[in-house]
Amino acid sequence: MKLVRPVSLLVAAFILAPTIASADGPEVFKAQKCTDCHSVSGAGISRSASPSETAPDLSKVGGKHDKRAIATYLLKKSEINGAKHKKTFSGSTDDLKAVAEWLGTLK
Repeated sequence: MKLVRPVSLLVAAFILAPTIASADGPEVFKAQKCTDCHSVSGAGISRSASPSETAPDLSKVGGKHDKRAIATYLLKKSEINGAKHKKTFSGSTDDLKAVAEWLGTLK
């Protein structure tokens, strides 16, 4: 009998859950302190960390990655450009869904 990992269940719940308005995405992004490293200049969201921080502006991330890829990356279950995200997303499944869906729309 194969055991299912909790993170696998979280990703499955993310994919199967009803859609949450992507308007919640920017609020979740800020509440989860994503702005400590990232900006989304296209949405008027500035990075709060020092200008020397090298994390990318995410204004066009949805043009390269879909919401599922973004969610698994934030959970450190996948890599982008050969690296995992520095921090594991700590919000709820709904928060993850909201921010990943919103980022997925940014093209």
